[in-house]
Amino acid sequence: MLALSSGPIVHGPVDAPTRTAAIENFRTRLIRANWADAALADGYRYLLTSEQGLKCKVTMRDTGRDILGTPCIDVTFMSDDEARVGPAHYLKVGSGWEYQIVCTPAQAFISVLAVVNERGSGTSVAGGIAYAGGTAQLTVGTGICGTNGTDVLWAGGAMFDASWAGKTIDIAGVTYTIFLVDSGWELHLTTSAGVQGGVPFTVPSPLVAPASGPCAYDRGSAADVAEDWWSYGDTFGVYGYATYWHPSFRTGWSNTGGGQYAGCYNGDLLIDPANGLGCTRLAPFKLPGRWTAPVTRLASGQPLYLPPWLVWGSGVGGGQTIGRLRGLIWDAVWVTEDRPLDQVDLFDDEDWVNFSHYLPGGAGGTFYGCLYLRRTISAANARAKVSGYAY
Repeated sequence: MLALSSGPIVHGPVDAPTRTAAIENFRTRLIRANWADAALADGYRYLLTSEQGLKCKVTMRDTGRDILGTPCIDVTFMSDDEARVGPAHYLKVGSGWEYQIVCTPAQAFISVLAVVNERGSGTSVAGGIAYAGGTAQLTVGTGICGTNGTDVLWAGGAMFDASWAGKTIDIAGVTYTIFLVDSGWELHLTTSAGVQGGVPFTVPSPLVAPASGPCAYDRGSAADVAEDWWSYGDTFGVYGYATYWHPSFRTGWSNTGGGQYAGCYNGDLLIDPANGLGCTRLAPFKLPGRWTAPVTRLASGQPLYLPPWLVWGSGVGGGQTIGRLRGLIWDAVWVTEDRPLDQVDLFDDEDWVNFSHYLPGGAGGTFYGCLYLRRTISAANARAKVSGYAY
């Protein structure tokens, strides 16, 4: 499933010779994408609304920030009521600086053409509202089995795996806990499943869906279930620029301490030096505890084109919370091979541009593949996409 909006989709260059000019030039693009603007003393505040009715706000301001002698503007995402505020991402400005932007009513991706954003570069910011995909979840394995008390025998589908020990398994609609996996054909439960034959089983991934609402929050606040906003990019926080340089979607993200600081959800900064369960990531291309994800291809060697799920935990308790599927990036697709940065390809008679790029051995090189953004809507696809998504 891809989350395809009905637009408008606005893309093009944005000159940034000074702070004031950059803010005004970005505004020209953003209001064309139906971002509702309100003037501030030092910039603008924008209201974003997705086709599902979810909202968030963004400010783009001249706070007078200079980083290592280079002037910058601040870009900050926040909740609609401004109670939960994300980190201040920054974009450098000056003579010769020019950005490219791809934005819709629900999101924006901003970057300097051909510049790979690694750490501390101040050359890209992405964020907005995700498509809230209900309660769908990734799975580790599905198939058919038979049960006799706590014994479970494989009968078809995914073979049992030793890594499933301790995980939950759904058998005929009832959830059990796996005690031990003897082989690909037999495992044992902690409690009896009775005697059954030819029944379906599912072993869910540790990346599970929200419990309820568009984006259920781990803290369970009623105010949070109506939000599904995110942001990513370089930050300049309380720890200082020289120590905390953070990569963005342009090249991925570090899975080490401090590398998660750029991810936010409802203003809850997600720092997780252990295994990244609380950080924002794309799934299933980077799983908790892995530095690089395996390459997934068709037997012919061709790449897969997959939905770009966003995953993050609440960050409560130092970030050690389960990473939940929060939604899809609108008008985007994940391609499981590396392609040149900013390359434009034609998919389904529409222009799509490669926003991300794998950086082998670099601080941001933690996934293999690229995130393509939709830049145009073909006449055929412009037909009544009132649902806001397509399979």
